[in-house]
Amino acid sequence: MKQKFTIILSLITIILIYCGKSTYKLEYNSDILINQDTLASMDQMLNYGIQDTAYPGFVFIAGKKGEIFYYGNGGNFRYDPDSPKMEKGTIFDLASLTKVISTTSAAMLLYDAGKLDLNTKVADVLPEFAKNGKENITFYHLLTHSSGIPAHIKLYKLADTPQEMINVIYNLKQDQKEGEKIVYSCLGYIILGKAIEKISGQTLDKFVYDNIFKPLGMNHTFYNPPEKYKDQIAPTEYDEKRGGILQGLVHDENAFYLGGISGNAGLFSTAENLAIFAQMMLNKGTYDGKSIFQAKTVDLFTKAQNIKGDKNRSLGWSKASGTNSAGQYFSKSSFGHTGYTGTAIWIDPSKDLFGIFLSNRVHPTRENQNIYDIRDKIFNKLQYTVKFNLWLFLKNLVK
Repeated sequence: MKQKFTIILSLITIILIYCGKSTYKLEYNSDILINQDTLASMDQMLNYGIQDTAYPGFVFIAGKKGEIFYYGNGGNFRYDPDSPKMEKGTIFDLASLTKVISTTSAAMLLYDAGKLDLNTKVADVLPEFAKNGKENITFYHLLTHSSGIPAHIKLYKLADTPQEMINVIYNLKQDQKEGEKIVYSCLGYIILGKAIEKISGQTLDKFVYDNIFKPLGMNHTFYNPPEKYKDQIAPTEYDEKRGGILQGLVHDENAFYLGGISGNAGLFSTAENLAIFAQMMLNKGTYDGKSIFQAKTVDLFTKAQNIKGDKNRSLGWSKASGTNSAGQYFSKSSFGHTGYTGTAIWIDPSKDLFGIFLSNRVHPTRENQNIYDIRDKIFNKLQYTVKFNLWLFLKNLVK
């Protein structure tokens, strides 16, 4: 009887250790208990996306409890098999992942410093924004995409300079009053980026580099990538007006004509750099002894907000809904985002899990929509690889 009790107690202790929460630094020699068959199936699905012409190539990285258990790559820069291989260190145009990795994070820094109140009116920082009835829009509204300003306008077709492009937004009328509904707005994040620059006294790229990317060692995360990295950057779309295939130039036209530095798009990075960021968020704002955000700020910005019954967004981040790119099995505490070029990040605090998918699905044209048939299925497979299986657990114990 005593021996049985000891065995049961030992099992409980091991399970508690397995399920416990701590602060991690990423390691690449994974001891995480995973379903190898499902992991192989996920790898096959990622490579199937190439065969299905959803994207020319990909890099996918996943970690749990601070350990990388999958780091895969496949395909080429282009559909031409003689083009460069898509390597693990490939740099990608993140598109709208910029909104969370850079702009939302910059807002979190200012919030922690007491320089940005969510209920502050944007016009208090940028007075010109108050035009045409927008004087009551707050930073909360911008961060939750509930400001009422239009989702997207081709600013570069209505103006000749970056400032004139911003003036177009200043002069816009709302499609609906602030706080009425969530309408994902790139224009709102362009304004948020400008407000952050005004408050911080720095350009957005320098502010996030100095306070986030440099301390975390994210040395391949930047706006307007230096020319020396061009050959390491996955090409995006063919654009005759910008000289042909875009490689190292931001794909998003508004961001490009704003000078490549914008709150809505423009950031480039690698899977490994983003894995560091994801682990920092799972660690509640710290990584490798460096504190980036306060834990309560991470909790606040990743908590679902209720906008007239719509709870699918937090402050900046999307929330797993069971019907979006996260698939069906990410928990309600999960948060993530996608990027138009073929990128996605999902973080599940309840499982200490993250998955990052990078591709260049817009090469050679944005008309290719095949990625939307496979992306959520990839993240479903990711969840299945780490789903707790008692048989696997016990089998692992006796090895």
